[in-house]
Amino acid sequence: MHPEQLPLAERLFRLRKDAGLTGDRLAEQLGWGATGSSKAGRTKVSKIENGRQVPSPGEIRAWTLAAGHPEAAGELLELLADMKVQHSRWRSRLKKGGQESVQRDFDTRTRAATRFRNAELVLIPGLLQTTAYARSVITQAASLYPEDADVDAAVQARMRRQDVLYDTSKTFEFILTEAALRLMPCRAQVMLGQLDRLLSFGLDNVTLGIIPFGQAQLMPLNSFYMLDDDLTVESWTGKIEEHGGEQAALYDRIFGVLMSEAVTGEDARRLIASAAEDLRTTLMRDEARNDAALPDQRPRPTGSAAQRCGTAGSPGGSASNAGKAAAAVADAGRVPGRPAWPGRRGARPRAVPGLARLAHDAGHPAAAGGDQPGVGPDQGAVERRGQLRQPEREGQQH
Repeated sequence: MHPEQLPLAERLFRLRKDAGLTGDRLAEQLGWGATGSSKAGRTKVSKIENGRQVPSPGEIRAWTLAAGHPEAAGELLELLADMKVQHSRWRSRLKKGGQESVQRDFDTRTRAATRFRNAELVLIPGLLQTTAYARSVITQAASLYPEDADVDAAVQARMRRQDVLYDTSKTFEFILTEAALRLMPCRAQVMLGQLDRLLSFGLDNVTLGIIPFGQAQLMPLNSFYMLDDDLTVESWTGKIEEHGGEQAALYDRIFGVLMSEAVTGEDARRLIASAAEDLRTTLMRDEARNDAALPDQRPRPTGSAAQRCGTAGSPGGSASNAGKAAAAVADAGRVPGRPAWPGRRGARPRAVPGLARLAHDAGHPAAAGGDQPGVGPDQGAVERRGQLRQPEREGQQH
């Protein structure tokens, strides 16, 4: 491996060895054993060379100077900066302990910090999530990594971590965009429960800021959180952690700008309430649409066609009702298994007793056989008495 690619600890070790210095001699030159035993100074040198202790920038400059290579300080300081940024892959972390292990690690770090800051684009922050909402989000993440299926354990770990919110020695600041209130990584009823929790949440050591639509002067490009001065930026593939350093300082400024653009207190509550009301309205409209699409389960009306439709002369009746009655009459005159007259050639409609006048008044004389020449409502009444049935019988004899 090229020397420039070696880790910082090994580079420092080689510098000492090339200079012909022992651990005790280097510690003495650096003054690390001046206030204590020489063993303490030699132990510090050993820890740095074995990667168990990270040297400060000043200690690196002094080390390179004592080794006779002060020009190497700049390169080693860059290695030191890279060491402060850790890139973690989700797949490797999940293989080691699964989602529950990830949640436990985050829990430990959260409890150790005194100031917690979290900015989210489209999700409710984990410390503010309901159990059902958290389960939805964790299930989605777990679907990308089949090797981790212990969703229940991860949800329980996240819910336990929320106890830290009640530690008044800590402060919590959350920023989310209005989109996080309206995008749903879960069922609508679960989202309603999540919004209701945000409305009912109120602790003096917790600040919730919401950036309304159209208000961002600095667009939040990614979600991140900061535990004191330590930065963590998460993505689908893993996360970047920096303990102090330039990136952490930049995100500290970004968080301040985003919080200045956000609304808090009652203004934030109004945005949450508006999102909840819009969601309830959508749910009610969808339910009404679904109900309308269901088949009519009401009991069918009973009685004769005339009773169901009414007549024009009856109380509450109308010409429209009479028309319905006439159509019912026409339907009642069909011969089962055969098309309605006049679709069957040579057939005559059968008169329906008592409804000839009704059909005529409704403008449907065909319903009572009145479309034949000379057959009107009066003659239909005669037919009702059976006086026109003889020709039909004669026709049947042929």
